[in-house]
Amino acid sequence: MQAQIDDDLSLIIALRQGDETAYRVLLTRYQSLVLRLARMYVGHEAAEEVAQETWLAVLHHIDNFEPRAPLKSWILRIAVNKARTLARREDRTIAFSSLLANDTSSESAVPPDRFLARATNGIPAGWWAIPPQPWPEMQSPEDAVLGAEVQTIINQAILLLRHPQREVIMLRDIQGLTAQEVCAILDITETHQRVLLHRARTKVRTALDRYFQEGQNNDQ
Repeated sequence: MQAQIDDDLSLIIALRQGDETAYRVLLTRYQSLVLRLARMYVGHEAAEEVAQETWLAVLHHIDNFEPRAPLKSWILRIAVNKARTLARREDRTIAFSSLLANDTSSESAVPPDRFLARATNGIPAGWWAIPPQPWPEMQSPEDAVLGAEVQTIINQAILLLRHPQREVIMLRDIQGLTAQEVCAILDITETHQRVLLHRARTKVRTALDRYFQEGQNNDQ
């Protein structure tokens, strides 16, 4: 962690001095991730526009950046905000804040003890503490087709999620970001992030369980 802080500080100082090498370092490290995040909200061509606006904002505001959070999280938060703005402007999505307001605690959720509150035995926090029953193993020649069908079910389930849940599960489970990074990017608390992630994973899991159950019924 200290090494990351020291590296961030070195890059920040270099960027403030107009060092092009530092800028290229950031591009190499984060450009592909910035583009992937942008594509969560807009199309491929528009994602390039988001990336350009993100890096311009980074250079423009680097003098005001206070390293309370990692430089990476700050950059990605800018990218997400730029992508949201463009998506709303082109009527491609609904504002995150309006959906967040409707994501009330009255919605049923999986009991917290079904998930790990902290990392245990190498398993990260937020994953199943009491896992559901395993699905049937795919061992037939039709594995590739079945695998594609399963991925389709997962994609459809994610698209049906409320937007805050969709953002969190895509950032955590698809983009592979840490809980701390997601909290910094979306400006939410760790507790809220954990609740959104639990609900999202549960709904995706429910969709998959339903798919396999229907398959078993059809085979009978």
